[in-house]
Amino acid sequence: MGIGALLFAGARLASPKPRVFPRGYPHQPRSLGERIRQRRLDLGLTQQNLAAKLGCWYQSVAGWERDENEPLAGRWPAIEAVLGPGLLPEQDGLPGRIRTARLRLGLTQDELARRTTVDVRTVRNVEVGAHPPSRRTLQKLREIIGSI
Repeated sequence: MGIGALLFAGARLASPKPRVFPRGYPHQPRSLGERIRQRRLDLGLTQQNLAAKLGCWYQSVAGWERDENEPLAGRWPAIEAVLGPGLLPEQDGLPGRIRTARLRLGLTQDELARRTTVDVRTVRNVEVGAHPPSRRTLQKLREIIGSI
């Protein structure tokens, strides 16, 4: 045995193993469903595990991931609590910020309208950008959903 063999006899080479991605992992998610799937897989959850944590059916989670439907407004606080923030699609401008803030609170348009004492059609029109909210409506919205 040579001197070189003695110097490295107790040495162990160790490096982190490369991450193995599960089949169907969305590396560059483009849709809400792909973002939900990516976050779920990053956390090591199955659709059944996620559904149990959210109190819904696993078929609902599967439908979200296939972009067949979107989670109901009331589910968003639980989704963000389990999967983390940043899944909601950010839309440009005031209408998008209002919709995102409403969903983060888990409110439907009807519930937001009731809390702000604004007509539900006004909330809908503001969210789709049909017309800008009046100063009074904007103030009422800010009281419920915070800074927008």
